[in-house]
Amino acid sequence: MSDVGDSLTIEETPPGAIPDWLFEHLVNQAIDPRPTSRGGPSKILIIYPNEESRREIMHRISELGFAFDRNGHHTMNSLKSALLADLRLPRRLSTGPAFEVVLHEACASAAAKLSFPVINPLPDMPWGRGKTNSLSELHRFLALEHALGSWDGPGIKSFSMILHDLEKRLGGTHPDFVTTRILANLSDTHIPFTLKDIDGIIFLDHPPSFPKSHARILLALSEICPIHQLTNPGSFRLGHHGFQLQDKKPISSTSDIPSWVPTHEIEDAPEAQSFRRVMLQSEDHSFDAALSIIKEELDNNDNSSVIIVEPSLKDSIGKWTRLLRNIGLSTQDTETPLISTPAGFWLHQLCNSGHGTNSFSMEDIRTLSMQVSISPFEAVLEHPSSPEISPVADPALLSTFSRTEHILGGRGALSSWLDALRVPPMSDDNGPAKESTQWWLLSLSCSMKPLLRKEDRELLEREDIYVGCHTGVKLPVHEPPRDADEWLNNASKILIQQGNKTSLEDNSIPPAIVVQRILSEHRSLRKLQSTLGIDPAKKGPEWVHETSHLIRSLTISNNPMNTSRIRLMSPAMTLGCSSDLLIMANTSSSSWKLKVPKFSFLGDSERHSRNLLGPEGPIMDARHYLSNILHCSPRVVILDPSTDSSTPAAAPIREITIDLVEDPEVYAYDEKAPLSPRDKRQSEGSQLNRMISPERPPLNPDSISIPLDVELQRDREARQPTNVGPDGHFSDTALNQFTSIDTDLLIKSGSKYADEEGNMHTPRSSDRWPVFPPIDPRPLSPNAAGSIVSDARNGHLRGPIQNVRIWSASRLQEWARCPRRGWLASGLRAREDESQSEDLDQRVHGDLMHDIHYDILHEVLGMKMGEERDVEEVLRGESPISIEKSGITGESLMKTALESLDSRARWLERTDATSTHWRKELSGMSQEDWRDWLSNPEPKPVSGRIGAMISSEFSVSGAMPIAVEWDISGPNKSGTEISLSKQLHIPEMKDVPSILVRGWIDRVDLLPHDESGLIWVNEDGSDTVAPLRIHGSGWKPRRLVAIRDLKTSIGKTPEERHRTGLLDELQLAIYSRAWEVNHPGDLVVGAGISLFGHGSEHRIEVSEGFVSAESIGERTRLTHELFRFPDESAASESDPFRAWLAHRLSVALKTAQSASHGKVHPTPSKASCRYCPVKSACDVRLEDDF
Repeated sequence: MSDVGDSLTIEETPPGAIPDWLFEHLVNQAIDPRPTSRGGPSKILIIYPNEESRREIMHRISELGFAFDRNGHHTMNSLKSALLADLRLPRRLSTGPAFEVVLHEACASAAAKLSFPVINPLPDMPWGRGKTNSLSELHRFLALEHALGSWDGPGIKSFSMILHDLEKRLGGTHPDFVTTRILANLSDTHIPFTLKDIDGIIFLDHPPSFPKSHARILLALSEICPIHQLTNPGSFRLGHHGFQLQDKKPISSTSDIPSWVPTHEIEDAPEAQSFRRVMLQSEDHSFDAALSIIKEELDNNDNSSVIIVEPSLKDSIGKWTRLLRNIGLSTQDTETPLISTPAGFWLHQLCNSGHGTNSFSMEDIRTLSMQVSISPFEAVLEHPSSPEISPVADPALLSTFSRTEHILGGRGALSSWLDALRVPPMSDDNGPAKESTQWWLLSLSCSMKPLLRKEDRELLEREDIYVGCHTGVKLPVHEPPRDADEWLNNASKILIQQGNKTSLEDNSIPPAIVVQRILSEHRSLRKLQSTLGIDPAKKGPEWVHETSHLIRSLTISNNPMNTSRIRLMSPAMTLGCSSDLLIMANTSSSSWKLKVPKFSFLGDSERHSRNLLGPEGPIMDARHYLSNILHCSPRVVILDPSTDSSTPAAAPIREITIDLVEDPEVYAYDEKAPLSPRDKRQSEGSQLNRMISPERPPLNPDSISIPLDVELQRDREARQPTNVGPDGHFSDTALNQFTSIDTDLLIKSGSKYADEEGNMHTPRSSDRWPVFPPIDPRPLSPNAAGSIVSDARNGHLRGPIQNVRIWSASRLQEWARCPRRGWLASGLRAREDESQSEDLDQRVHGDLMHDIHYDILHEVLGMKMGEERDVEEVLRGESPISIEKSGITGESLMKTALESLDSRARWLERTDATSTHWRKELSGMSQEDWRDWLSNPEPKPVSGRIGAMISSEFSVSGAMPIAVEWDISGPNKSGTEISLSKQLHIPEMKDVPSILVRGWIDRVDLLPHDESGLIWVNEDGSDTVAPLRIHGSGWKPRRLVAIRDLKTSIGKTPEERHRTGLLDELQLAIYSRAWEVNHPGDLVVGAGISLFGHGSEHRIEVSEGFVSAESIGERTRLTHELFRFPDESAASESDPFRAWLAHRLSVALKTAQSASHGKVHPTPSKASCRYCPVKSACDVRLEDDF
């Protein structure tokens, strides 16, 4: 061996783990602390290529039971930190999220002074955080490549000046300047403490892209302490050799080895390392293939260590961790984004709930009210007057108010919420819930008052918003925090207290750790700002932005000392590491990206002129990594996805496999051999699906046929009858084969058909009745499939019995359309959560038109909602019969309607697109016209939808409105009983139980007995409830009544909507019969849909034998050729309108009976599934064609 000799020597060693002779020396060095002068081993400092190899070697030494000096084991980053301290230079500044905040503030301030003229040419031009991040990344890269001094591109010199200024004011050294400071202070006359008593430095193999600044440090250190570099044999140009400090010949004999380097033989270049190549049919199989190989390895030797090399580790580490945990294996812990923890996420969500374009949006505050991870405010005192009221939000009520008041997220949303919630409720029934929601929102907004915008903070100063909407007392709230920092401390305390009470799942991070991490970084930010003399943000958006940045940027590790036998690594992390088995997965060119990284403001010309980021750099590094990977372990497995032409192997993989002679192993992806318990259960399900007996019985045998439900339903639909008989209708026996019907067959089918002799017939005159189409055959009772389990699950057998005391017309309609829909939506209330649309909700549009219609009737006719009009007063001339006969002009009515619109839709004053559109739609007025009219309300020509509604009132002058929003529940609100004799039930004519119904009739009109409109009440009429079959009964009506249902459908003509109301829906018939039951002597002789839109129209289906009055609306005769009573012949002279009424009631009663028996089978059709609120939970739904 030679003496110390050269300050830098090069030795080529085989790629892979560190040489055995070096590890033995490190162990001896740990055992024997004596200096070399006293016979001890030479003291060597090792520079590792990465932190993983450093940890591995130190772990191996510690496992031998020795305590050793860890200061002799460094990476370049840790060595730089040690030298910085040795040279007594200012401490290294932390560049965490807190520093990023102050750096961004400094850059924004400098940009306002035009320090970045190319990037930010205007003083008032916003400086985004992205610009700061881009300059920071470029500056870091140029510093590593020792190119800061020569760079003349945009922004860097000014950015450096900002960093220098921060260094000076903080008394530290920015990481980008650590190298230059070390080089400036290193000298051979002053040996750094780290290198004292060190005989030499062994610099392990590093990749070709070793930073130039690091190379300069090592060359400078070689003048103080000799360096022996270990490199790999092979081509420099291709990258196999790796980085070399100087272009000098490697030593070739043991005599050239420096005396301080352990004695060893110079190893020859290794032979090509064999490896196991496994071909995959798809790259997605890499995970299963790797897991099966690992499982096999650990089954043979549970002490084996395994490295999984994943080129796209950053993107797939979550999946690898989850899959390994599924089979009971853990990996080394990695940093988890703090915002991905429940505590971090909800704290960030709460912090930002008052900011952004969705601030205080319905979705955000409803979600916040339903989550249980964090209490948004401290518990408050009891309600001053009502113990049943507490600060708990009602999610359904939030949805309703957001819809009716059209409250969208953004500026002014909090004001809209509080103003809407403080209005006294229309009914005392929902008063406590509304005030509870009001109290909750007040408590929430007051607790986070320092975080809100200025206008929202000023809003909370108003005394009137604290008055309870129901009780009228002042709602108590806690004193708001003094500033946002105090709010953060309070929220953190609540989180910690909740976390102590909540049991944690495995591998979850306790809230206390999350909170402590946030508070620690926040304190660091405040300390930095204090040192720099920066006034910290204490409230409002500025505080929220900086704190949100902290939460988004922070990471956290649950167990940083984890030393698992299964390690996930990127190719760069494998340098210097070793294992018993190494698996390289996801090796396609799309996963192992070998493109040159891009930096803002650094173009191709700059890269080439300064020799930065050469295009060959990534591929050279990849070859070097792969060379080491093949020697890291005695057994290397490469999973090659190139069988699939869409995922060719990455270039380095192709280079080492192109000359292979042996046929590669092919991985047969087998769903029958899953790895995780969940996958095993899934596989057993697949076996059952293929009629193969599984190894274990199902957890729930009844569930194994669930996947067949869709196929079975589609098969049943395909077998539905399609051919009608000679009469144009399906036979009675065919109805049991229908699993669903298209409602178009009910409302659009022609009413006439030709027999074999060419004579025209109608359904009413058919030899049999009812006939389908067009008579509604619901509720459908399709034949059972024969499988007891499937039939029971799908409601064909006795299922979840529905004990509904009082039915509403809408609920019956849900069940008639589809029993499963009725059960899920009305029975279980399993509807999807509402989402607020930018456009006006159609229900709000409908409510507005209903309310304006009522306000007009109230103003002109003196009608009151829910109360019947005194007909005698009208006949005495004390109030007008109708709008048209009142003598009030359309212009005056328009004024009344607009005043109603203004009081009920305050959001129309806004300038957003939705308000502008609907202001024009409803009133026909622009924003300027609307404001002018509000300042001076006066009669105005009819226009818009409201004007069309007013005009339609003049077409029903012959009818006398007598009730609006009339409650059919009866005087004691216990429901009105609807029944039907068995002779009127179709088609079986059997007894069906009666039902109680509730609801509100939109409008009831009285019709005259004579054409001249003079006789409104027949004093000789009967005083009993009208029979359904009037013909031949001798019963005479005292009053003739018309039932109108007001609709605002968009997209349907008045005729289409009227047809739907009569022939598909049940509401008109139920309301008609309920009125008759509650008003003995009254006979409903007309029913129809009044459609309010651009073409408003009152349509009415009438009983022609009783109605002779004119001007009662657009008459229709839809029922006259369709309906007769089921026990009548084709020649019957009965009233078709009354037959229609009996038929619709029969459908309603049988639908309720079917529900009471638990018949919850699905009857999917495109029409019923189109707007179904539970279709996402129904696997047999039918989607519309687009």
